[in-house]
Amino acid sequence: MNYPQLAAKAAAETAHLSALDAVKIDVSSADHELGRNTRWVWVGGFGDLKVGMASGQSVTLVNVPDGTMLPLAINKVYRIGTDANEVIALF
Repeated sequence: MNYPQLAAKAAAETAHLSALDAVKIDVSSADHELGRNTRWVWVGGFGDLKVGMASGQSVTLVNVPDGTMLPLAINKVYRIGTDANEVIALF
């Protein structure tokens, strides 16, 4: 299953978990610490996305297509390892 299919399936199954707030991610000069865990992450522009998960582990999502909504509980986006753009954290 590819990212758009996975994201669409997850969105359908978790529609009741609506976001209440949003923050645009800026990793132009440093890692972006969110201070809380997300419900969703929007990737507007294609690329890799390295994140810190709520569990404490880090993971790099490779070649995330533009226009992808990911149901992830993250609290950090890393500058090194992220080249996706227009990333929005949804809480």
